Amino acid sequence: MMEIYLQCISLLLILSLSVPTVSPVSHSHFFFATITNTTITNNFTSSYPDYYMTRSIDDITLFRYDSVNEVIERRVPWFRSTYPTLLFDSINQLRIQKNLQNVLQFIMNHVNDTEGFHVLQVLQGCVLYENLSNDTIFSYHYDGEPFLAFNVEEATWIPGDPKAQDFADILNMNDTVTNDTRNVLVHECIPHISKLLSLGKCTFNRREQPVVVVTQMPIKNTIYRLHCRAYGHYPKDISMTWYKNGEPVSESLLDRVTLPFPDITYLTQLSMNTTLLDDDVYTCIVTHSSMMSPLTAISHSHFFFTTVTNDITFYYPTYYSTRSIDDITLYWYDSNNEVIERRVPWFRRANSTLLDASISEFKEQLRMQRFLQMLKLGLNDTEGFHILQLLDGCVLYDNGTFDTLYRYHYDGKPFLSFNVKEANWTAEDPKAQYLTYVLNVNETKTKEIRNLLVNRCVPHIHELLSLGNCTFNRREKPLVKVTHKVLSNTTDELNCRAYGHSPENISMAWYLNEEQQSNITETLPLPDSTYLSSLLLNISTYHGGVYSCHLNHSSLKSTLVVEWGLPEETEPIGAIITICLAAVVIIVVIIVGSVLITKLRKK
Repeated sequence: MMEIYLQCISLLLILSLSVPTVSPVSHSHFFFATITNTTITNNFTSSYPDYYMTRSIDDITLFRYDSVNEVIERRVPWFRSTYPTLLFDSINQLRIQKNLQNVLQFIMNHVNDTEGFHVLQVLQGCVLYENLSNDTIFSYHYDGEPFLAFNVEEATWIPGDPKAQDFADILNMNDTVTNDTRNVLVHECIPHISKLLSLGKCTFNRREQPVVVVTQMPIKNTIYRLHCRAYGHYPKDISMTWYKNGEPVSESLLDRVTLPFPDITYLTQLSMNTTLLDDDVYTCIVTHSSMMSPLTAISHSHFFFTTVTNDITFYYPTYYSTRSIDDITLYWYDSNNEVIERRVPWFRRANSTLLDASISEFKEQLRMQRFLQMLKLGLNDTEGFHILQLLDGCVLYDNGTFDTLYRYHYDGKPFLSFNVKEANWTAEDPKAQYLTYVLNVNETKTKEIRNLLVNRCVPHIHELLSLGNCTFNRREKPLVKVTHKVLSNTTDELNCRAYGHSPENISMAWYLNEEQQSNITETLPLPDSTYLSSLLLNISTYHGGVYSCHLNHSSLKSTLVVEWGLPEETEPIGAIITICLAAVVIIVVIIVGSVLITKLRKK
C-alpha cells in the first residue's frame, strides 16, 4: 500500500539563539473605490452602500469607508491617517465620494447609459519590489471593463475603451493636473509604504508557523490529486516542494495558489496529479522563516473577568465579559450585542469559531444572571442595585510554577473564592458561609473547576503566546522625559517618565552625583499595548548637585542616562518670585505714569 509521508522541514530544524535576517520582500499600497448609480437614479434596491473605499498595504486592509456610515473605520489598530484626525480624513472621503458620483453621472450621460444599473471603480497605488524598483497604477473601470488608465512615464491618460477617448483628450489638455497625478504616484506613494511598514512593524515583522496537511483525492482509476496545504503562515513567502521517491517534481506539473486569511495569515496549497504505484513515496517539504523564531520565557497572566448587574437603565449592558493575557484584552462580550468582538486580530479560540465562543458566553451570561438572582433572594437583597463579579485565571512565572485564582465579588466586596489545592469553596464574607456548604457538596463540579485551573489555564497561555508572538516578543524603546515641579519653598519634585516601552519590565533609578537614591517605579499600560513607567523623587531646592535618571530595558543596548541639574548657587524660589513681582510692579507704574503724562499734555 502506497503511503504519503509529510515532512515539515525548516532550515535544518535548528532553533537559533538569534532571529535570522529577513530579506527584503515586495510590498503593495492601493486605494480601491467603487461607486454605483443607485443614489443617482434613486433606485434603492438594497441597503448596501452605493460608494465604498478601502486602503490596503499588501493584503492587509487599513481602513474602510462607505456612504452608509460616512466615517473611516480602521481595520488594524496601528493605522494612522495622513490627516490630523480620522474625522478630517472622513470629510475628505466624503468629498471624493461626491466627485466620483459626478464623474459616474457624466460618463453615463456621455455614453448614453442613463438607464439601468452602472458601476465605476478606481484603483490607485504602487508596488515596491525587492530591487527597489517600482510600478504605479491609476485606472478606471466602467461596468467591469477597462475605461481609462494613467501612463506615469508619459504623464498622459490612455483610453481603455473607445468611448473614453474624449475623456482622455480633455484630461490630457490640463498639464497641471497630469503632472500633479504623476507626482502623487511617483513621489508620495512609495514613502507611504515605508511609513505604513514602520507603523505596522509588529504585524509585518511577526512570524506565524504554518500547520501543514497532506491529502489525496481520487480522480479516476489509479490517478490521484495530491494536495499539500500550509495553513496560517506569515509572512506570505513560503517554499513548498513535492518530492517523488527523493526527486523533486517539476514545477510545470504543479499548481500553486496562496490565499489571504481574515486573521492576516495565509493559506498556500501545492497540488499535482499523479499515478500512484505501491512503491512510490511522495514527500512535501516546507520551509518558512517562522520555523527559526526563538521564544523567550517570562512571567505571564491569563484571566477572564465577568460582571453582571440587575440594572437595566441607560441602555448599558447588564452583563459583560473580557478575556486577557498580560495587559492585553483578547475579546469583549456584552449582553447588548451577544457576540464576541476581538480586540486583537490574531486571537482565535482553540477548536471553535467565534460563533461557538459567543454561544458559550451567552450560556455563561445566563448562569451568572441566575446566580445573582439566587444571591439576592438568599441574602434578602431584592431591592436596589446589585453587582456580581467573577475573576478567574492563572499566572505563569519564570521558573515554571504557577498560581490560580477563582473569586467572586458581590457589590464590590470579596464574597467567595475557590481553593485549588483543597478543591473546595471558601467564604470571604460571613453571608457566603451557607453557600460554600451547598457548593462543596457537589464534588464533581469542584473537581471540574480544579481541573480547569490546573490543567487547562497554563496551556492556554502557551497557545495564546504562540498566536500573538509578535506582540509579546517585540521590543519597543522608551521615550524618556525628565520634568521638574516646585512643591514648596524648600522642596522640588523630579519625575522621570519612560513612554511606550515593551515589554513591561524596566529598571529605573535616580542618582545624585553617582549615588543611587531610594525610589519606587510605577508602571501603567497604554492603549497600544506598550507601557508608561514613572519614577518620582523629592529633592531639596538647595541641592546644588546633578541628578540623573538611569534606565535599563531589553530594547536598549546599554543603560540610558538622562541628567537634570541646577547651578550650584541658586536663589531661593521665594526670592526669585519677589524679584519678578517687583519688576512687574515697576513696569506697570511706568506704563500708567506715561499714559497720565500724555493725557495732561493734551489738556
